[in-house]
Parts: sequence; structure tokens; C-alpha cells
Amino acid sequence: MCSSDLPKREMRDTGCTDIAVRKGSDVLIAHTNDEGPGEGSELIPVEVDGLPKLIIAFTGGRPSIAVNSAGIVFSGNQVDPTDVRPGVPRVLLYVEALWSRSIDEAAKLLLHPDRSSSYHNLLADEHGSVVGYEASAKKAIVLTPHNGLLIHSNHYVGIPEVEGREGKW
Repeated sequence: MCSSDLPKREMRDTGCTDIAVRKGSDVLIAHTNDEGPGEGSELIPVEVDGLPKLIIAFTGGRPSIAVNSAGIVFSGNQVDPTDVRPGVPRVLLYVEALWSRSIDEAAKLLLHPDRSSSYHNLLADEHGSVVGYEASAKKAIVLTPHNGLLIHSNHYVGIPEVEGREGKW
């Protein structure tokens, strides 16, 4: 069955995939949003004095991917873990991290110890560094490219015990 055969309601929230390909210092990042018919993404430039300029793709009213003028590319996907707790919402940490000037600076925000949850974040920079942070509220692992390739989809690979949508994928 192809996606066009599914009713619109079944196409929502079916997941997304992030792919990073690195050869030397060249990096290609690809992100899918698995949008249903009639949905769409919009690119929005954001400028705040004293901070790196941003271009953010919003999908369904939420930030999805972004690039900033400091040379950082942000991608990632959402999985709902079972260890969600009261704390800083993941979307706030993600948006704050968009103004980071390095991957390390972004990681400190994205993996804030008081986070309520986390996205799976895939980051790259203009020097060819690529890293993924598969995280939940209490756990996180670092993913790096293998043979120049890093792929992450909407499920927990490194910490599967926290996945909240068991059997859905």
C-alpha cells in the first residue's frame, strides 16, 4: 500500500527520518516529515540582534528543521518516551538551541538535565562534524556516522526501553 492509498488521518504522525551523509568536511542532511495531503511546511527566516540568523522550517506549527548563520544545521525527529516528567519542554530547548554557535553549545541546551523529554536531534556544522543525540527525559546516547552515514527514524535504537509507542512502528 502506498501512502496515497491511506486516509489522511492515517498519514498523520507516521514518523519522519533524518539522514546525514558525510564525506570529508562535506555533509548532506535530509529530513522527511511524512506529511499528509493538504499539510505543508513553511520556511521562515528569523533575525534577532546579536544572535545568529536562522531559517526554520515549520511543519504543523512546530519547528522541524533549521540552519543558522553560525554554520549549524538542526534536524531530528520526535518519539514519545515513557519517562516524560515535569520539566523544561523539549520544544523550548530546541528553539533556544537554534541560536547556538557550536554543536557542543546546542547539546548543553538540548540535553538539559531538567528536560521533560527530548527530540532525537541530529546536528551538523560547517566543519563537517555530525552528531545525533537520541534522548528521552532521563537518558541519552550520542550517535555518530558509521562509514560516513547516520540515519535515525522515529523509534529508540540505543535506549529502546523508554519508547512509549511500542508496536506502532
